[in-house]
Amino acid sequence: MAKDNDNTVYAFSDGSALGNPGPGGYGVVLKYGDNLKELSQG
Repeated sequence: MAKDNDNTVYAFSDGSALGNPGPGGYGVVLKYGDNLKELSQG
Protein backbone atom coordinates (compact mmCIF):
# COMPACT_ATOMS: atom_id res chain seq x y z
CA MET A 1 0.00 0.00 0.00
CA ALA A 2 1.31 3.45 -0.92
CA LYS A 3 1.96 6.05 1.74
CA ASP A 4 -0.36 9.09 2.05
CA ASN A 5 2.45 11.42 0.91
CA ASP A 6 3.41 9.22 -2.05
CA ASN A 7 4.47 11.40 -5.01
CA THR A 8 4.33 8.51 -7.47
CA VAL A 9 2.90 9.06 -10.96
CA TYR A 10 1.42 5.87 -12.41
CA ALA A 11 1.32 5.45 -16.20
CA PHE A 12 -0.73 2.78 -18.00
CA SER A 13 -0.37 2.50 -21.77
CA ASP A 14 -1.26 0.35 -24.75
CA GLY A 15 -1.02 0.64 -28.49
CA SER A 16 -1.57 -1.30 -31.65
CA ALA A 17 -1.02 -1.16 -35.39
CA LEU A 18 -2.73 -2.83 -38.31
CA GLY A 19 0.10 -4.14 -40.45
CA ASN A 20 3.72 -2.99 -40.57
CA PRO A 21 3.71 -0.26 -41.67
CA GLY A 22 0.08 0.56 -41.14
CA PRO A 23 -2.36 2.70 -39.21
CA GLY A 24 -2.11 2.55 -35.45
CA GLY A 25 -3.20 4.12 -32.22
CA TYR A 26 -2.34 4.43 -28.57
CA GLY A 27 -3.92 5.15 -25.22
CA VAL A 28 -2.33 6.36 -21.97
CA VAL A 29 -3.77 6.97 -18.51
CA LEU A 30 -1.68 8.98 -16.03
CA LYS A 31 -2.64 8.87 -12.35
CA TYR A 32 -1.22 11.17 -9.68
CA GLY A 33 -3.10 11.04 -6.38
CA ASP A 34 -6.78 11.68 -7.22
CA ASN A 35 -5.90 13.23 -10.61
CA LEU A 36 -6.33 11.34 -13.88
CA LYS A 37 -5.28 12.34 -17.39
CA GLU A 38 -6.19 10.32 -20.49
CA LEU A 39 -4.34 10.64 -23.80
CA SER A 40 -5.18 8.82 -27.02
CA GLN A 41 -4.78 9.10 -30.75
CA GLY A 42 -5.22 6.95 -33.80
